[in-house]
This record gives sequence, structure tokens and C-alpha cells, in this order.
Amino acid sequence: MKTLSKTLFDLFGLQGLRRSFYRRSLLILLTMSCLPNALFGLIIYYFETGQIEREVNQYHQYQLKQAANRVEDSLSHLELISSQWAFDPVFDERLRTINLRDQFSETQTLYKTLAVLKGSDLLIDQVYLYLRDSAVLINNDQGVIFISNEADKKLYTELLQGSRGIYWTDAFTKQKGNMNVFPISLIVKLPGTASQSYGALLITLDKKRVSDLISNLNDFDNGTSLLIRENGDLISLGRLNAQKPTALELAVRDLVAGQKQEMASNIFNFQNNDYSVSYRKFSRLGAVWTFTTVTPLSQITWPVVFASRLIFGISGGVIVLLIVLSLFASRKLYGPVRRLVGLLEHNKSPENAAEEKDEFTFIEKRWNHISRESQLLQARIEQQLPGMREVFLLQLIQGRLALSESELKERMVQLGWETNGKHFAVVYLQFFGFSNLKDRFKEGDEPLVSFAIANIIGDVARKYFSDFNVLNFMDLSVGMFILHDSHMQKEHVKADIFAMLGNISSILDSMLDMQTTSSVGRLTGDLKRIPEIMEEAKHALRYRDLQMRNQVMDMDDLLQRGEQPIHYPFALEIEVIQAIRMGMEEDAVHQISRFKQELQIHADNELQVKQGMQMLLGKIQYTMLESDFNPHKLSGGANLFDQLYQMRDLEEIPKWFRHKVIQPYVKKLSETYNIQIKQLVENVMETMRTHYMRDISLEWCADLHGTYPQKLSSAFKYITGTNFIDHLTNLRMENAKKLLLEADTKINDIAVQVGYQPSYFNRIFKKHEGMTPGEYREKRR
Repeated sequence: MKTLSKTLFDLFGLQGLRRSFYRRSLLILLTMSCLPNALFGLIIYYFETGQIEREVNQYHQYQLKQAANRVEDSLSHLELISSQWAFDPVFDERLRTINLRDQFSETQTLYKTLAVLKGSDLLIDQVYLYLRDSAVLINNDQGVIFISNEADKKLYTELLQGSRGIYWTDAFTKQKGNMNVFPISLIVKLPGTASQSYGALLITLDKKRVSDLISNLNDFDNGTSLLIRENGDLISLGRLNAQKPTALELAVRDLVAGQKQEMASNIFNFQNNDYSVSYRKFSRLGAVWTFTTVTPLSQITWPVVFASRLIFGISGGVIVLLIVLSLFASRKLYGPVRRLVGLLEHNKSPENAAEEKDEFTFIEKRWNHISRESQLLQARIEQQLPGMREVFLLQLIQGRLALSESELKERMVQLGWETNGKHFAVVYLQFFGFSNLKDRFKEGDEPLVSFAIANIIGDVARKYFSDFNVLNFMDLSVGMFILHDSHMQKEHVKADIFAMLGNISSILDSMLDMQTTSSVGRLTGDLKRIPEIMEEAKHALRYRDLQMRNQVMDMDDLLQRGEQPIHYPFALEIEVIQAIRMGMEEDAVHQISRFKQELQIHADNELQVKQGMQMLLGKIQYTMLESDFNPHKLSGGANLFDQLYQMRDLEEIPKWFRHKVIQPYVKKLSETYNIQIKQLVENVMETMRTHYMRDISLEWCADLHGTYPQKLSSAFKYITGTNFIDHLTNLRMENAKKLLLEADTKINDIAVQVGYQPSYFNRIFKKHEGMTPGEYREKRR
């Protein structure tokens, strides 16, 4: 035991306790190290735990609000698209007198329209079309359902009563009696433009998806979510297989029913357990629904409890560690004293020697050490300062700094800027023509090129401005943040900026063969407006003149002009659609390139080109739907219209169409349909182009190509979207129009040349074009 005690005394230097200097130094070290930590732990416990609790509750309420907004947005979206469908021409007044048995084509159109409406929102389970005069329900899955029961007729007739054109009700769902359907249905009267309704769209919701949507309001395992009607009926319990509400859910319903506030949170005690009950009321087509979430309070406050325990544990551990370290430190600090005592044994006493020299030696050493550390830290800060300034500017122009104007300027001063008497300007530059550099750079080198351009811009800008920063966005675009004296006239500042941009454009054009479009934002003295001004400058580039190689746009001079009608090349659109239907990828991409070039020739700005390409994308997706392919699935759920709108380089649009639109469709088409059928149709179409002037028929072409008429007819309709005779007629009409405009041949001779008798040619031409051949030649020449 004595040996162990001696070892500990030697290890920690406790033998020095016999000396007063050691005892005082050890006591000071323990006090300086342990007491602040203990006080700090107590302060954190009493103040920070409350802050953590408030932040946890605020975050919880924010999550609930966001989730409730998602549910409300989903229902609002459903109501909006449903009300818009009421104005669709398919549901016009003709349905009052429609004969579903005889008018087969119209009935098929109704089936397709109901199927499209069903797929327009994920919450929809089924869509029924009710026609009062015909006493039928129409559904794309179940077909035509005749209503013969008088009670059912009365129920459906009552759905058309009332002044509202769209509303929620549980009457239709109860009549259907399907437990897998959401208990509330959406009724949309038809037509949307008439006061006297002849029918209605009856939309039922998928119970599982609505339950999943409601359950997402609560992220806690033991919590629950409720959707309550104004009369207290529980619409949804947030659980798919829930047969009846629990006692807790009924108690919460009664609690919320007595609340008048639109949104609130309460602590509710039920069976000796505390729950956080949060609710939000909102209007749904004249009725008030309430979203309610119930969460055990213990699950919300567990971070606070855990934080408290963690603080106490860490504080205790740190104190123990500090005591051990203090003992070691005291032993090390006492070493010089012990050595000094050994050297000064001839003095009066070791303590006096220590008082005279030890403290000054220690202070000197520590001061030298701190000075060196300070110098090293200052050098590191100066090295990191440019990067810190760039990060600050990126956050500033992106609007991510939730600071006041004075706080922003104070932050800039801390980073080395001088803001007194300064105003600010921003410039956004975008560069085009990267494809011209493919011999020097490969795809994916855009950041490298952007870096080189940013360095060039920095070198040029130094000739015009003393205080500026270049922001490299790494995507062939660069931003500039310029500080100038506030007393300088606006015209002089803009003149310097324009001169700088002109110099930059000429240098990049000559060195890299790249075009530059620059947008100069409005000058301002308010840092809070920088994000808005930079965003305006970016959006201004959409109005760049496509005919100019380099362009500088001034936001102060950019006037809102009336949009000119977009020239839309319909003939090229037909070529694109035909190539896609035939699965000819290369031809489709080539036609899309021609389509884009045609738009660029006639467009005033980039925005009009993108609008035209979006119209073509919509037509292509409609063609895919006609071929029974879902374009949303083919694109993997991506928003292709948004991707197309965000593209910066117009030359990349055909490549984007190839990878995002055409290739997925062609791949699916080749997997689904027989290539021989497409080859057959291609051969027949070539025969028609060669022999259209002869008296050819479907039977003749079928015999010629070794098949039978029915197969050729269905294959031709499927591949081209038109039937055989319509395609032949269109082919003959196109050649007839060319002959009418390009030659002086008599009309009767032209009729024979395109395969018609003269008298029949006049009739079919007028039916097809709305005018006689002679009128067409006279008007078009």
C-alpha cells in the first residue's frame, strides 16, 4: 500500500505539496480550470435547455405546418384541375342528347378523357361521368352503367341540385359502398359554363394514398393524424385499415371541435399521459375541414432530456479530466522551480529564489509563445481571406444571408472591404460556343474553361476598377461584384462597365472563339437588394438577341416589349412526329435540329425559341400518349418542360431531345412492337410515294407486299396515326399543290398526274383545302 501511494505521489508530483508555491499554483489551476467549466455547464443547463426546447417545439410546429400545407396544396390542386376539366369541349352540351350505343366514337373519346382525368392526379381512384337525361354512369374501367333503381336515380339527381358547381360530399361514396375508397367524393357539375346542369363528374379518391398523405403530417411513431369535417365527422384517421377511431382520437376530436382559432397547439392530458395536439382549419369549397396531429409529449421533449443528461455527463467528465490534467500540469510547472532551487541552493531559501526569478521566466516564455501563435494565426487568416470573401459574396447574391443592412456592411468590413461612401454594381456574364472548343477541350471541361475565363475577366477588370470581385459559377457563367464611390455619376460608372465588358468580349472572342452576353444590373447602395438585382440580370439574358454574337444588356434601359407572335414551323413538326412514330432516332434528331434552326431564324430572342421547343415537346408527348406510352414514366418522372426551359446553350437542345425524349421512347417501342411491322409500313409508304399517281388501293399494296389488307390497315394506322386512304389522299394533295404553284399545267392534267379523275379531283381538293384548285393557285401565287 505504501509502495502504491509513493508511486502516485511520484507520478503526479504530489510531494511538492510540502511547498507553499506548489500548493498555491495547484489551487489556482484547479480553480481556473474546474470552476469555469462547472459554471459553464450550469449556465448551459439553465439557459440552453430552454432554448433547445423552444427550438424543438418551433421545428415541430414548422414541420406540421409544412406537412399541412402539402395536404392542402394536394387537395387544392385536385379541385383546380377537376374544375378546369368541366370546361373541356368533350363535356359540352352535346352530351345532353348523346346516344351511347350509336355514337361509338364519342363514347370512346369519353373513355379516353376520363382515363386522362383519372391519371392527372395521384389522389384520384376513379372518375365517373353521370348523365341525368340518359340515367347512366360512364367509367373508363367499368364502361357504361345504367341506373335503373329509383332510389339511385333520386340520389344522383340530388347531386346536381344546389348552387355550387363543385363541392365535396359523402353521398356518392356511401352509395358505392367501397371500403377502399376515401369516404368523401368530389362532385363537379357539367357543363362548367351553364347554369342548368345535365350531369356531373363524380371523382372518388384512393383511400390508401389519402391515408398516406394524412399520416405524413406526423413524423412520430406513436402519434396520429386526423382529418375532421365541420360537423365533427372523422374523414380520415391516417391509417389505411382503421375501422373505427380510438378513444384518444375521439377525445381529441371533441377537444378540437370547441376551438375557435384557425390554428393552435395545446397540451392535452389523456389517461395520465400528456399529448401535444396541433390543429389547423381551412376552407374546402364552402366547408371547413380541420387537420389535427396528436403526438406524445415525451417524444417531442426527449431531445431536451437527452441534452440535459448529456450536459451533466460531459461536464462531470471534463471536470475529472481537468483535475487529472491540472495535477500533471502542476508537476510540469513545478519542474523549473525544482531545477532553480537546485541551482540556487547557496541563496537564502528556494522559495525566495523562486519569488525573485521563476515568475518572470515563466511569463516571458508564455508571452513569446503567445506572440508566435498570434503571428501564425494572423498569417493563416490572411491566406484564407480571399476564400472567405468569395463565400460571403456567393451567399449574398443567392439571398442566403438573413442579416440586416447594417449587419451585412459590418460583415463586409470584417472581411476587409471599405463600405463607407460606397455604392454597388453587379454584372452577370454568360458564355456560349463551348462546342467550338471540342478540339481543345472535352465534354465535362466546362469548369476548367470557366476558371480560365474568370482569370481573364479579373485581369481586364483591374484596368477599370480598384475594388471588385469575380464569382466563378463553374458553368460557363461568371458574376461580378463592383464597389464604386457613391459620389460618382451613374453614367460614368456605367460607361466604365460597358467599356470593360466590350474589352472582355473582344478578348474572349479572339482567344477562345466564344460569344459573350452580359447583363448589367441596376446600381444600388443597398446590399439587401443585391440578390434581387442579380436575379433580374440573369433573367434578362433570356431576351438576348440571337442574331448578335456579343451583346451587353443594361437593366436600366431594358424595356418591356410586346411579345411578337412566335413563328412555328408546322411542316417540320409533322416531319419530327413522323420520324418519332417510325422509331427513326437519327432522322428525328435531324428534324429537331432543323426545327430549332427555323425558330432561331425568325425569333427575336432566346425566350421565343424555348417557347417553340416547349410546344414541340408537348406535341411529342401527346403523340406518345396516342401510342399508349406514358411520357411521364418514360422520363422517369422528371419535369422535362422545366429542364428544357433552364437550358442555357441552345445548341445543346437537339442532344437533350435525343437523350431525354427520343431514346427512351424508341427503346420502349423496339421492346414492345415487331420491327417487321414497321418495315412493312415503311415499304408500303415508299410504294405510295412512287405510285401515288396510279390507281392504287389497300388491297393492291397488301398483295404487292405479301400480306392481307386487314393486317396492313391496322399496322398502317398504328405506325402513322392515320389510315391508308387518308395518307394517300394527303400525299396526292401535297403533290397537287406543288404542281399548282410550280407549273402552269392545266388543272385537269394535274388531276390525272396525281391519280384522280378531274371532276372528283375538284371535289376532294375543295374538301381537303377549303377551296378549289383554281382558287388555291390564284391566292398562293
